[in-house]
Amino acid sequence: MAISLRAYCPGCKKMVTALPMLDDSELKPALDKNVDVKVMHIAPGGDHVWSLKDREKENLRKTVAKRSA
Repeated sequence: MAISLRAYCPGCKKMVTALPMLDDSELKPALDKNVDVKVMHIAPGGDHVWSLKDREKENLRKTVAKRSA
């Protein structure tokens, strides 16, 4: 099941529900290594893609940890 998160979209300039652009098996290792995590959401003018800020990555890390517990 795909993980979604609330994140600030710089294109929309508002909070949106975004999806990581990594599959579930790649997400936890990427967060553990603190590498760049790109997310996306569908917008009327086309998909918006951006990198998460540190605080958003920490929130996603907590979500992933809860899900695997």
